[in-house]
Amino acid sequence: MVAFLEAYYQRTGSDEIGALLGDLQLDSVDEPFDPAVLQDWTDAVARAREDGEALARAHLG
Repeated sequence: MVAFLEAYYQRTGSDEIGALLGDLQLDSVDEPFDPAVLQDWTDAVARAREDGEALARAHLG
């Protein structure tokens, strides 16, 4: 995902994407500079997995 955002930022120079990329950068112990980002990321992954599982059940069900 970061590679996609970096490529998008290179094409557009979007300040919002630049700020997001800054928040996603990791410090020397591999923690995001913005601690809230880790929880946001974890929540987003959980939602995506739930949505994907629900979609699979709907198609198989």
